[in-house]
Amino acid sequence: MNRILIEHGRVLDASQSLDAARDVLIEDGRVVEIGEQLSSRIPAEFLTRRINAQHLWVVPGLVDMHVHLREPGKEVDETIATGTRAAAMGGVTTVLSMPNTLPPTDTPEKVAWIASRGKETGKVRVIVAGAVTNNQDGLVLAPMGSMADAGAVAFTDDGRPVFNALLMRHSLELTRSIGAPLIQHCEDPNLTNGGCMNEGPPAVRLGFKGIPNASESVIAARDIELCRLTRGRLHLAHISTRETIVLLRRAKEDGLDITGEVCPHHFTLSDAQIPGDNANWKMNPPLRSPKDVEALQRALADGIVDVIATDHAPHSPDKKEKSFPDAPFGIIGLETLVPLSLRLVEQGLISPLRWAHLVSTGPSQRLGLRECGSLMKGKPADLTLIDPALERRVERFESKSINSPFTGHTLKGHAVMTMVGGVVVMEQGRVV
Repeated sequence: MNRILIEHGRVLDASQSLDAARDVLIEDGRVVEIGEQLSSRIPAEFLTRRINAQHLWVVPGLVDMHVHLREPGKEVDETIATGTRAAAMGGVTTVLSMPNTLPPTDTPEKVAWIASRGKETGKVRVIVAGAVTNNQDGLVLAPMGSMADAGAVAFTDDGRPVFNALLMRHSLELTRSIGAPLIQHCEDPNLTNGGCMNEGPPAVRLGFKGIPNASESVIAARDIELCRLTRGRLHLAHISTRETIVLLRRAKEDGLDITGEVCPHHFTLSDAQIPGDNANWKMNPPLRSPKDVEALQRALADGIVDVIATDHAPHSPDKKEKSFPDAPFGIIGLETLVPLSLRLVEQGLISPLRWAHLVSTGPSQRLGLRECGSLMKGKPADLTLIDPALERRVERFESKSINSPFTGHTLKGHAVMTMVGGVVVMEQGRVV
């Protein structure tokens, strides 16, 4: 029997409201006990390995429900193998693969292929989101029910919205019977209208065409009303504006089955910080104003936002070397998730336990992942050890792409061990 004891750590498990100094005993890949001073009653010869977690946080493995792995079809940017190595480096044990692959993931066979490929080449668990519409073209609903039977745990046309209101209504109706959420990329392309950064004084200064907050919020408002009509299950991806936060707050007060996520770059950076013609600062939705950043931080603190997700969107260097208006939207985020989100804790905006909920338990609950987001007895030993005081300079990535605005920055707080099913896949800055 393979027995691992993690001792002297600070266990943060939001699923149990647990924040305490505890030891964690793992047997054959599953948690069997969390308690105090377990080593005093477990003889050393019965242990395969003992891990000293003094001064470290022990949390359920991080779950990122917004990751672009690019495979199949866009392997020049990322593969399942390289994307999951980046996840392991960042302390993430489960990733939700977005369906805007080439071709899009819009059939049960494609869902099954990605799940199988994840098991073959992935360093961490890969779960799959299916497309809402065939070929993600927004015209005809994809076979959501059969994709769910094949293993899809969510549905989205991410990268573009489900723009047709009638199709959106029908897809939300389906979420009731399927039991999986629809993840909406809230954007009115007519209002985006070729813009490349937030509409405001910085865009004017840089000479770039702006994207108004309303491009996001008008679709969020429409879909909340459709959710009210259908009683479907809706998740708002990468919220970036204060107007959308107001809408989400009201929807929750009304008891609708709606959740929302915010990305670290949106609650860390603003449009005022964009240094100029550097496309590693270009993403969609764009970096917004400081007032929007403040609103997102408040929403994370008061429980209106349920999830922190990265929207990890790799692009090869040659694509991001183009001018800001011409380069593709998107930045990588898996390997900077922990330090950027821990800034909220260091600033006193959220507690460590609330942080653990946002990056692990919250996304697990929204996706219905019963085996993730918890260290309860019997659960798979997916866990992450965090050193909240560790500082590192961002210099290299396990991702195949390097499009990050944080390159060269020294960030505080990092994963130092990632374990999936009791197997260590990253330790002390090295993917095993």
